[in-house]
Amino acid sequence: MTRPYIHCMKNRYPTPEELYALEHEARRLRAAEMARLFKAGADAMRSLFARIVTVRNAKGWKHA
Repeated sequence: MTRPYIHCMKNRYPTPEELYALEHEARRLRAAEMARLFKAGADAMRSLFARIVTVRNAKGWKHA
């Protein structure tokens, strides 16, 4: 049963059950997107620190 509430909303006001289903789906999608963004940020920070530590410990500081 994937997204049945969208088909029910044509030419009429949605019922409370349809609004609840819509809100529930929106919250689920928002939570999934926030988790994805948080993970991407954590991966970027991990990569930055790993790169700093690797370059610094390889043979001293690398200069241009």
